[in-house]
Amino acid sequence: MSTDFSNNAEESPEPRKAEVKGCIPSWLQGTLLRNGPGIFSLGGHQLQPLV
Repeated sequence: MSTDFSNNAEESPEPRKAEVKGCIPSWLQGTLLRNGPGIFSLGGHQLQPLV
């Protein structure tokens, strides 16, 4: 069984523009950071998150 996780999906570390529907409150400030489940393949098997 290989432990090589080099076949992961590509990351997108660059900021992306988001479409805003409605109004953002003037008091809301900061950066939205989204972190999601990864996609891994290991020894010919694709591993997916449980949730």
